Amino acid sequence: MTLATAAEAVLAAAGRDALEVFALSRRVRTRRWRGDEPAGELLRHERGIAVRVRREGRVGLAAACGPFDAADLVASARVAARSGPAFPSSFAEHPVASEDAAAGPEAPDKCSEPPVRELAQRLHDRHPDARLSLQFVESEEERLILSTEGVRAYDCRRATMVRAIASRADSGEVLDLFYEAPWPADSTDVDALLRWLVLRLRWTRRRAAMPCNDLPVILTPRALDALVAQPLAAALAGPALLDGTSFLSGQRPEEPSVRGLTLLDDPTLTGAPRSRRFDDEGVPTRRRELLRRGVVAGYALDLSAAERLGMESTGSAWRRWDAWPAAEPATLVVHGGSTDVTRLLGTWPRAVLIDEVAGEWFSDVGEAGVAASAHLAFLVEGGEVVGRVRGVSLSAARDDLLRGEVVLSQEVAWVGDRALLPWVHAAGLAVSDADV
Repeated sequence: MTLATAAEAVLAAAGRDALEVFALSRRVRTRRWRGDEPAGELLRHERGIAVRVRREGRVGLAAACGPFDAADLVASARVAARSGPAFPSSFAEHPVASEDAAAGPEAPDKCSEPPVRELAQRLHDRHPDARLSLQFVESEEERLILSTEGVRAYDCRRATMVRAIASRADSGEVLDLFYEAPWPADSTDVDALLRWLVLRLRWTRRRAAMPCNDLPVILTPRALDALVAQPLAAALAGPALLDGTSFLSGQRPEEPSVRGLTLLDDPTLTGAPRSRRFDDEGVPTRRRELLRRGVVAGYALDLSAAERLGMESTGSAWRRWDAWPAAEPATLVVHGGSTDVTRLLGTWPRAVLIDEVAGEWFSDVGEAGVAASAHLAFLVEGGEVVGRVRGVSLSAARDDLLRGEVVLSQEVAWVGDRALLPWVHAAGLAVSDADV
């Protein structure tokens, strides 16, 4: 039974109930190499169908991943609705134009053969003691959403990600340097990946001592994502707004969050793995500002959160086939500024560059401030990275972090599949402790 046939069978069993069908098929192929030698291949296929039934202002969910009876599945959702949560008056108010679901997906495009030998050889030429591990992850996702209220939305999306680890012994420990980004597979991407690995291997070969703790702090895109972009995005998403944990929920419009920073959620970005025309409730997506020059300009909401907050859905619903939707951004984007990275690093006689934060972000942002430990931090002198610094901890009082000025680099880089960000100097962030 095709995805479309199964979904139509469930829709036909709706009777007089308001009903929504969400069908998902996801295929993932992961190829691994150690050095230039193949290290295995993993194929995974996830396929399932979920139905939500709304009765008397409440909704029930039932799901199946194998052979199922459509009437039984709908009956299970009706039973669940008796004690289910309250739900909006409509499953979707803005049905989207869709592709032909009955036709199914086109034959998947084949990912060009990854240049593994070239990457391994070029890295070995520069750093013979480094070991390279590579993963290329190709995914194809087919979605179909139908409802008794007119939603008929179908798409098939494909993406390829590259994950690279360069490892070498470093003073008795094994240092792993991680890289993850979308892979359009052209020479530019090969050079970008190699440049990223070579730079960090070179930076970590030397040790440096912090002359003092009172140094400007520069964040790479990875550090900006962990310390600023993801916490801000989570604070502007439906779950945090509803349960009162968002540190931005009481902010007045005239109060900047991060002065000068404009943070976008862009589900329309060409080539981004998480781009899509509609969300997992069939609501059309669009590019939106979450922050505009530091001031809250928007949120990430699904249908349920939007109704409870007295707003409209922003097309931000994501879900597994067997789970309730939850709101989150698609791709976080901060456009670059007017300063290139070289000039940014050379702005001060000395600075500390934060590249990777250790463990999870931990803080009580709503009250006192924030704190984090840096796994990879480097001392910069005269615009050049002179060595790795150990024992660096970061902190900021809430007002300092949220209202400090920022300077953005022209260059931007991918952080996994979720963010495209620049390098940044954050005036409110300070080194609270380091091996001086």
